[in-house]
Amino acid sequence: EEQLIQNVVTEVVKILNLNSPGKIYLDTPQCFGLDWPVAHVRRLLHAGDMQKKMVRVGIHGMGGIGKTTLAKLVYKLICSEFEVSCYVLDVGGRCQEANGLLKLQTHMLRDLSQLTGKLDHVDRGKSLLEGCLRGKRVLLLLDDIQRPEQLEALAGNDRDFGPGSRLIITSRDKQILEVAEVNETFEVSRLSHKHALQLFNFHAFPNSSSPKQEIETLRNSIIKACDGLPLALQVLGKSLVGEGDRKVWEDMVDKLSSEPCLQKKLKISYDSLHDSYEKEMFQDIACFFTWTDKEIAMIFWRELIGSPLDGSLRHLLQNSLLNMGPDNELLMHSCLQDMGRSLANEMSPEPRKRTRIFAEEDVQHILQRHGAKAKNVRYLSYEPKEAVTLKAGMFESLYNLWLLWLTDVVIEEHFPEACFHDLRWLRWRKCSSRWLPPGMNLERLVIMEVTNSQISHLWDESRVEHATIRPLNLKVLILSGCTSLETLPSTISYTQLQILDLSNCNSLRSLPNTVGNSRNLVSLNMEGSGISSLPEDFGKLSSLQKLNLSWCKHLSKLPASFGNLSQLETLEIHHNPKLTELPDSFGGLKALLYLNAGYCQLPDDGLPTGIFELSSLKIIHLEHNAFRSLPCALKKLSELRELHLDGCHQLSLLPALPPSLRMLFARNCSQLDRLCYFTELNRLSRLDVSNSRRLTELYGLEALKGLTKLNLVGCESISIGTLQSCLGGLKSVEYVFIGGPGMSATKLQSLYDSIK
Repeated sequence: EEQLIQNVVTEVVKILNLNSPGKIYLDTPQCFGLDWPVAHVRRLLHAGDMQKKMVRVGIHGMGGIGKTTLAKLVYKLICSEFEVSCYVLDVGGRCQEANGLLKLQTHMLRDLSQLTGKLDHVDRGKSLLEGCLRGKRVLLLLDDIQRPEQLEALAGNDRDFGPGSRLIITSRDKQILEVAEVNETFEVSRLSHKHALQLFNFHAFPNSSSPKQEIETLRNSIIKACDGLPLALQVLGKSLVGEGDRKVWEDMVDKLSSEPCLQKKLKISYDSLHDSYEKEMFQDIACFFTWTDKEIAMIFWRELIGSPLDGSLRHLLQNSLLNMGPDNELLMHSCLQDMGRSLANEMSPEPRKRTRIFAEEDVQHILQRHGAKAKNVRYLSYEPKEAVTLKAGMFESLYNLWLLWLTDVVIEEHFPEACFHDLRWLRWRKCSSRWLPPGMNLERLVIMEVTNSQISHLWDESRVEHATIRPLNLKVLILSGCTSLETLPSTISYTQLQILDLSNCNSLRSLPNTVGNSRNLVSLNMEGSGISSLPEDFGKLSSLQKLNLSWCKHLSKLPASFGNLSQLETLEIHHNPKLTELPDSFGGLKALLYLNAGYCQLPDDGLPTGIFELSSLKIIHLEHNAFRSLPCALKKLSELRELHLDGCHQLSLLPALPPSLRMLFARNCSQLDRLCYFTELNRLSRLDVSNSRRLTELYGLEALKGLTKLNLVGCESISIGTLQSCLGGLKSVEYVFIGGPGMSATKLQSLYDSIK
């Protein structure tokens, strides 16, 4: 029966004359020379029995050769063939951060099943991932796996995946792929001269196809020196954009001829940066800020330099020395990171004479000497392999620090008075004390992160002698994961605060009244906190754009002033079982683009009428709520792109939906028996009503001219006639998923025969 189900799907695909969308992606510039590698990896992924076998394919090669680019292209080409798909970039690099694996598991759960919330252990993450993968046809890309346990935590065993699933792994180390027991491997080769020429020309001469004749020979010499490495061709090409001076090209050729290794070649592009700020920012990112939120890094740099640096950051991006992540993080290729860290260490053979200290042995070298003669040290990050206890006096001569990052470090005694008077960024993870050590001078601090720590208060408010000097200009306060934190200090000025993160502070019951004065607050995250209510004047946060109040199990209502948040764009209030209604003022959220109010048990009247006046709203999540129907006013949401209604077990009928809708998800809606009003949904591209077992009718489905992906798995009550009518009328659909354990072999055979 399982094979019959797959035969039906295969036959549907053939009859609908599906075309590969490969040309869309392979025409893009970064794909020069990747036509054959992409086709070959796709063949490896489709080897064997596509429907039964779980296939793992490993892509390996040296750094900078294009493994990630190739893997992402293949992923984009085939992801629509699968029920669910997810990719995770830079696994190895991100796992070096505190709780890195937990963060990646959380990311995957969000992408694969919309599950959010705190994970407290890797094994818990593995269990949840197994649950959301089980039985589904999944495509998963894991980039830059460096250790076997990373793969185990993120991909588990083949039995966790449904039939026909595919796993793509990239790694510099071929042995990692052998341990991963991949079915096939592909080694990425250097680019041919032809393709290297195309790639270099694209980046160096964006407005023309070829250089002036007098530098053509020099260009060819540069391409030869890059030895077919895409990263070098891109970075060096970008550094020469608009450069017509022959002498500059000659200098580049001379430098390349004397530098045999990739890192030295990349440094030539760094040396070409004329702005000293750009060089400093590059080293900051390479040593510390990779995967850091761009806005937080910009706050730090602006505070140090006192002027906008957007142009400098933009220039690094234009020169391919920097990339941006999916959530506005600063990203840097690992080869460029290695180069930047080498530059930081080359400043002096003695750690105390360097500006940036990040290696564990170098930090220990400085602290053992109580920071003696370390006046040059401005950045210090200490993440020991095991928890350590230090004397506060070890920091007494590090009075010029701008940045101090500590993980799993216990400080005994109080700090000397002169300590940290210039400190701008304090990050302390896994602090085991009840409060921060006394004596710290935090007057100039702008970014404060104390996360996953045991503190109940930031500092001892009763202390007079050696008291902590409070920050006067704090702009970022992150206290996530401090499960014992009871209150926020009233002695801090919140007027300049832009980012406040109190997620997973279970013991925190309320916000201080002074938070209402935070007129500059842009982002507030209270996911998983213990708050039961918000201040009545919460609506005074006139600059707030992003608010997360999900998983607040004690939160029962939102204040009447909530609708005054006129700049709010993103609101997450899901998984709040006591929140059964939203305030009437909700219609005042005129800038709202994204709303997630799933898992709140909202009844039929739980959605205020004002919500349907929000003409800017693009995405709504209403999963697992208690309403039996949705208001007809839903059609008034003229910009709505996605509607998520999974698990609404009492929902029996949907009203007419806005013509702007692109995606509709109504999975596991056990009372939903029919869908209609499709005639105006010309833009709907994806419809997923899987496991809605009472669904019998899909009126007008054939009118969906833009539908490309349809999932009817587990819809066992739909008749053969309805399926034949629907599938025969869909002209643009690319992928259809049908079948399931509740569909009889007789029904599937009948459908198979009718479309064969």
